[in-house]
Amino acid sequence: MKGNYIIIIIILLIQFKVLEGTTIKLKEKITENPLSSITGIIPAGRKGSIMEYYNNELIIIGGEGTTFYNQIYKFNLNSPSYDEVTTTGTDEFKSVYHGIYGTAIYTYGGDTGSVYLDTAFKYDIILTNWQSLGNPTNPIDGRAYGDAVVYNNKLIIFGGKTDSTVINNINLLNLDTNAWTTSVEQLGQAKEGLSTTLYNNTIAVVFGGKDGGTLYDTVSYYDCITQTIEVQTTYGIKPEARRNHAAVQHLECMYIFSGSGGQFYKTIHRLNCETKVWRVISDKLLSNINLGAVAIGGSKAYIYGGQDDTNTNLDSMYIIDLSATECKEGYGGINCTLPICNAIYANESTVCYGHGTCIAPETCQCETGYLESHYCRYWQAGTSCSETVIGNPMTVGGTSIGEKMHPNIGMYGSILYILSGNNNANTYTSDIWKYDVLQNTYEQMALTGITPASSYTVVFEGKMYIYGGAQPGPVSGLYEFNMIDVTMNLITAVNT
Repeated sequence: MKGNYIIIIIILLIQFKVLEGTTIKLKEKITENPLSSITGIIPAGRKGSIMEYYNNELIIIGGEGTTFYNQIYKFNLNSPSYDEVTTTGTDEFKSVYHGIYGTAIYTYGGDTGSVYLDTAFKYDIILTNWQSLGNPTNPIDGRAYGDAVVYNNKLIIFGGKTDSTVINNINLLNLDTNAWTTSVEQLGQAKEGLSTTLYNNTIAVVFGGKDGGTLYDTVSYYDCITQTIEVQTTYGIKPEARRNHAAVQHLECMYIFSGSGGQFYKTIHRLNCETKVWRVISDKLLSNINLGAVAIGGSKAYIYGGQDDTNTNLDSMYIIDLSATECKEGYGGINCTLPICNAIYANESTVCYGHGTCIAPETCQCETGYLESHYCRYWQAGTSCSETVIGNPMTVGGTSIGEKMHPNIGMYGSILYILSGNNNANTYTSDIWKYDVLQNTYEQMALTGITPASSYTVVFEGKMYIYGGAQPGPVSGLYEFNMIDVTMNLITAVNT
């Protein structure tokens, strides 16, 4: 057998320290230790606030608790202490789009409980006053529950929802001219409750969100320069699909905190935006935080408020140190105890290609007959094959796939996809199946293909590209089958 190997060796460099309340260290059990030294009036518990970091202070605005708020609080990280800022000029709101530009926080939209706002404001951090940006050029509908990044002089807002619909749009507000423009490309899927962070100063990393009953776990990179967006193929231990989580960017990594999906989550995930590998950093947050406010200052992430799974509005402040001590090289996981083999944790089912145990960094102990020098991927030449009856098909679990000739076949991870084909009666089918190599099972997919049989097929970055074939007559279409999200598209080529 032949194969190409791409080996990514991940060294986890993170230990978390959470003050809130709480200290989280990867090598310790969590203990509650409420901070008694905080002075000032602690804001009432709330969700949907916005928070920005400036000059070692956290500025917290708005939110919803027993009512909707328009108050502004400063949390001094040196003291630590809260101080309410006296100012007027905005509605009570939650879940607004926001970003910091110069010495001001810019906001757009928000939910007042009765209407979705379509106004933009500037809060001057130094002068502590609000200023309406007035009537913009090319105004857009009021909205909330999306997210935003600031790139150069533009507030770029992603998704959210209006009074009546979830939004697919990406819009840009020029903060110098107060003019709206529409992005060259849109999200691709309508989403609210998503997160965005800014990577490498030019790439907005978009994660999660929900549209109706559909939750998403996809990651997209939005190029702020070209205004184009592309779904990314990611690896490792991915977060469950969710919305209303908190997210920050630190160096090349995006961190995802808590959120809700099929349940409320206490986890912290990290995505390395260069290698596109996910890791679980901690599952030790004391509260499920839904609609919490988040900010980053230096190497620390701050999470305030939110709502837990008992519908309690929280007033806690987490301070999470992202700088941290290193895991020993070749180890990772929540307690830095799991060895890594071929960029896969020892407790994952696909480690050592499912044919062995990762007993030390880059060391697989293989089942009899498999080569340890190749992470147990290959059967060793000369090893007895007496248990295998050549010429007879093996027994496969799941629904029977039946007879097929000339199907289109592609492999992604440990899953083999089998598309279309024709049977002995020369009847052409449009069914799509997956065969799980590790579980030895077939499963028919709900999606049906429209691809021909006897085609030319290549696989690239998790996608099958299928050209030509018979259906039953000759066809010339080019199809793309995405093996990651299991979708089929007919590609319209542009002649040049």
